[in-house]
Amino acid sequence: MPHPDTKHGRDWVLTPRPHLEGGVEYAAYRETPLYGSGEFGYLTAWEADQLIARVSGHPSGLVRARAYGALVLEKRGRQVVLDPVAAPKTLTARQEEDLRLLLLGAGQARLRTGPGGEIHIEAGHTRIPPAATALLQRRGWIGRAPGSSVVRVSAAGRIAMAWRRARERRLNGVTPGLCVDAALDASENWITDEVDTPHKDSRI
Repeated sequence: MPHPDTKHGRDWVLTPRPHLEGGVEYAAYRETPLYGSGEFGYLTAWEADQLIARVSGHPSGLVRARAYGALVLEKRGRQVVLDPVAAPKTLTARQEEDLRLLLLGAGQARLRTGPGGEIHIEAGHTRIPPAATALLQRRGWIGRAPGSSVVRVSAAGRIAMAWRRARERRLNGVTPGLCVDAALDASENWITDEVDTPHKDSRI
Protein backbone atom coordinates (compact mmCIF):
# COMPACT_ATOMS: atom_id res chain seq x y z
CA MET A 1 0.00 0.00 0.00
CA PRO A 2 1.15 3.61 -0.43
CA HIS A 3 3.28 5.21 2.24
CA PRO A 4 1.06 6.86 4.88
CA ASP A 5 2.71 10.21 4.15
CA THR A 6 1.71 10.10 0.47
CA LYS A 7 -0.10 13.30 -0.51
CA HIS A 8 -2.76 13.59 -3.22
CA GLY A 9 -3.97 16.42 -5.41
CA ARG A 10 -6.45 16.58 -8.26
CA ASP A 11 -3.87 15.57 -10.84
CA TRP A 12 -0.77 14.77 -8.79
CA VAL A 13 0.56 12.41 -6.14
CA LEU A 14 3.57 13.28 -3.99
CA THR A 15 5.18 10.10 -2.70
CA PRO A 16 7.95 9.79 -0.07
CA ARG A 17 11.38 8.76 -1.32
CA PRO A 18 13.79 9.15 1.64
CA HIS A 19 16.83 8.31 -0.51
CA LEU A 20 16.25 11.34 -2.76
CA GLU A 21 17.17 14.93 -2.10
CA GLY A 22 14.10 16.51 -0.53
CA GLY A 23 12.74 13.12 0.52
CA VAL A 24 9.75 13.18 -1.84
CA GLU A 25 9.04 12.84 -5.56
CA TYR A 26 5.97 13.19 -7.73
CA ALA A 27 4.49 9.91 -8.96
CA ALA A 28 3.83 9.20 -12.62
CA TYR A 29 1.87 5.96 -12.19
CA ARG A 30 -0.21 4.00 -9.74
CA GLU A 31 0.99 0.38 -9.88
CA THR A 32 -1.60 -2.33 -9.18
CA PRO A 33 -0.91 -6.09 -9.40
CA LEU A 34 -3.35 -8.36 -11.20
CA TYR A 35 -2.55 -11.51 -9.26
CA GLY A 36 -4.89 -11.14 -6.32
CA SER A 37 -3.15 -9.19 -3.56
CA GLY A 38 -5.21 -6.03 -4.06
CA GLU A 39 -2.32 -3.85 -2.92
CA PHE A 40 -1.06 -0.91 -4.92
CA GLY A 41 1.70 1.65 -4.81
CA TYR A 42 3.11 4.59 -6.74
CA LEU A 43 6.07 4.83 -9.11
CA THR A 44 7.96 7.95 -10.05
CA ALA A 45 8.60 8.64 -13.72
CA TRP A 46 12.14 7.24 -13.48
CA GLU A 47 11.04 4.15 -11.57
CA ALA A 48 8.28 3.43 -14.07
CA ASP A 49 10.59 3.83 -17.06
CA GLN A 50 13.18 1.53 -15.47
CA LEU A 51 10.49 -1.07 -14.76
CA ILE A 52 9.23 -0.89 -18.35
CA ALA A 53 12.80 -1.38 -19.61
CA ARG A 54 13.37 -4.42 -17.36
CA VAL A 55 10.10 -6.06 -18.35
CA SER A 56 10.51 -5.40 -22.08
CA GLY A 57 14.07 -6.75 -21.96
CA HIS A 58 13.12 -9.98 -20.15
CA PRO A 59 12.55 -13.16 -22.22
CA SER A 60 9.07 -13.58 -20.71
CA GLY A 61 8.29 -9.87 -20.60
CA LEU A 62 5.31 -8.27 -22.32
CA VAL A 63 4.24 -4.63 -22.45
CA ARG A 64 0.68 -3.86 -23.50
CA ALA A 65 -1.50 -0.77 -23.29
CA ARG A 66 -5.11 0.07 -22.57
CA ALA A 67 -7.10 2.57 -24.57
CA TYR A 68 -6.94 5.36 -21.97
CA GLY A 69 -3.14 5.30 -21.66
CA ALA A 70 -2.52 2.75 -18.92
CA LEU A 71 0.16 0.10 -19.38
CA VAL A 72 -0.03 -3.61 -18.54
CA LEU A 73 3.32 -5.23 -17.77
CA GLU A 74 3.83 -8.99 -17.54
CA LYS A 75 6.89 -10.96 -16.49
CA ARG A 76 7.12 -14.61 -15.40
CA GLY A 77 3.33 -14.83 -15.43
CA ARG A 78 2.86 -11.86 -13.09
CA GLN A 79 1.02 -8.80 -14.30
CA VAL A 80 0.75 -5.23 -13.06
CA VAL A 81 -1.22 -2.28 -14.38
CA LEU A 82 0.39 1.16 -14.46
CA ASP A 83 -2.36 3.79 -14.39
CA PRO A 84 -1.17 7.33 -15.15
CA VAL A 85 -1.64 9.80 -12.30
CA ALA A 86 -2.41 12.56 -14.80
CA ALA A 87 -4.70 11.82 -17.73
CA PRO A 88 -2.66 11.90 -20.98
CA LYS A 89 -5.37 13.84 -22.79
CA THR A 90 -4.86 16.86 -20.50
CA LEU A 91 -1.54 17.79 -22.15
CA THR A 92 -1.82 21.26 -23.70
CA ALA A 93 -0.11 22.58 -26.82
CA ARG A 94 2.23 24.71 -24.69
CA GLN A 95 3.21 21.74 -22.53
CA GLU A 96 3.77 19.58 -25.59
CA GLU A 97 6.11 22.23 -26.96
CA ASP A 98 8.10 22.13 -23.70
CA LEU A 99 8.36 18.33 -23.90
CA ARG A 100 9.51 18.55 -27.52
CA LEU A 101 12.31 20.90 -26.42
CA LEU A 102 13.48 18.24 -23.98
CA LEU A 103 13.42 15.56 -26.67
CA LEU A 104 15.45 17.80 -28.98
CA GLY A 105 17.92 18.38 -26.14
CA ALA A 106 19.04 14.74 -26.35
CA GLY A 107 19.80 14.41 -22.66
CA GLN A 108 21.21 17.92 -22.20
CA ALA A 109 18.18 19.36 -20.39
CA ARG A 110 18.82 19.91 -16.68
CA LEU A 111 17.02 21.14 -13.61
CA ARG A 112 18.52 24.37 -12.32
CA THR A 113 17.84 26.38 -9.18
CA GLY A 114 17.47 30.13 -9.52
CA PRO A 115 18.67 32.75 -7.04
CA GLY A 116 15.31 32.75 -5.30
CA GLY A 117 15.22 28.97 -4.95
CA GLU A 118 12.85 28.47 -7.87
CA ILE A 119 13.51 25.41 -10.05
CA HIS A 120 13.49 25.63 -13.83
CA ILE A 121 14.78 23.62 -16.80
CA GLU A 122 17.65 24.68 -19.02
CA ALA A 123 17.75 22.94 -22.40
CA GLY A 124 20.54 24.36 -24.50
CA HIS A 125 19.74 28.03 -25.04
CA THR A 126 16.14 27.51 -23.96
CA ARG A 127 14.73 27.96 -20.48
CA ILE A 128 11.45 26.43 -19.30
CA PRO A 129 10.17 28.69 -16.50
CA PRO A 130 9.53 27.47 -12.95
CA ALA A 131 5.74 27.24 -13.17
CA ALA A 132 5.86 25.16 -16.36
CA THR A 133 8.67 23.01 -14.95
CA ALA A 134 6.68 22.33 -11.78
CA LEU A 135 3.62 21.30 -13.77
CA LEU A 136 5.58 18.80 -15.88
CA GLN A 137 7.05 17.35 -12.70
CA ARG A 138 3.70 17.13 -10.89
CA ARG A 139 2.12 15.19 -13.71
CA GLY A 140 5.00 12.73 -14.06
CA TRP A 141 5.67 13.77 -17.65
CA ILE A 142 9.39 14.27 -16.98
CA GLY A 143 11.76 12.29 -14.81
CA ARG A 144 15.32 12.10 -13.62
CA ALA A 145 17.54 9.42 -12.14
CA PRO A 146 18.41 9.65 -8.43
CA GLY A 147 21.23 12.12 -7.88
CA SER A 148 21.04 13.46 -11.44
CA SER A 149 19.92 16.88 -12.65
CA VAL A 150 19.33 15.60 -16.19
CA VAL A 151 15.61 15.47 -17.01
CA ARG A 152 13.98 13.41 -19.73
CA VAL A 153 10.51 12.97 -21.12
CA SER A 154 9.04 9.95 -19.36
CA ALA A 155 6.82 7.18 -20.69
CA ALA A 156 3.85 9.05 -19.24
CA GLY A 157 4.98 12.22 -21.03
CA ARG A 158 5.48 10.50 -24.38
CA ILE A 159 2.09 8.82 -24.17
CA ALA A 160 0.54 12.22 -23.40
CA MET A 161 2.28 13.60 -26.50
CA ALA A 162 0.80 10.76 -28.58
CA TRP A 163 -2.65 11.72 -27.28
CA ARG A 164 -2.03 15.35 -28.18
CA ARG A 165 -1.05 14.42 -31.73
CA ALA A 166 -4.19 12.30 -32.05
CA ARG A 167 -6.35 15.25 -30.96
CA GLU A 168 -4.68 17.51 -33.50
CA ARG A 169 -5.50 14.96 -36.20
CA ARG A 170 -9.08 14.70 -34.93
CA LEU A 171 -8.64 11.03 -34.06
CA ASN A 172 -10.74 9.39 -31.36
CA GLY A 173 -7.97 8.47 -28.92
CA VAL A 174 -4.66 6.67 -29.37
CA THR A 175 -4.18 3.07 -30.41
CA PRO A 176 -2.62 0.77 -27.77
CA GLY A 177 0.28 0.11 -30.13
CA LEU A 178 1.23 3.80 -30.21
CA CYS A 179 1.13 3.92 -26.40
CA VAL A 180 3.45 0.91 -26.16
CA ASP A 181 5.84 2.42 -28.70
CA ALA A 182 5.91 5.70 -26.75
CA ALA A 183 6.60 3.89 -23.47
CA LEU A 184 9.39 1.78 -24.93
CA ASP A 185 11.00 4.82 -26.56
CA ALA A 186 11.09 6.54 -23.17
CA SER A 187 12.43 3.50 -21.30
CA GLU A 188 15.28 3.06 -23.80
CA ASN A 189 16.32 6.72 -23.62
CA TRP A 190 18.08 6.73 -20.24
CA ILE A 191 21.86 6.99 -20.44
CA THR A 192 23.73 3.90 -19.30
CA ASP A 193 25.61 5.51 -16.41
CA GLU A 194 22.37 6.19 -14.55
CA VAL A 195 21.92 3.54 -11.89
CA ASP A 196 19.32 0.88 -12.70
CA THR A 197 17.95 0.07 -9.25
CA PRO A 198 14.46 -1.47 -8.97
CA HIS A 199 12.20 0.39 -6.60
CA LYS A 200 11.73 -1.85 -3.57
CA ASP A 201 7.94 -1.60 -3.74
CA SER A 202 7.67 -2.78 -7.35
CA ARG A 203 5.25 -5.70 -7.66
CA ILE A 204 6.74 -7.45 -10.67
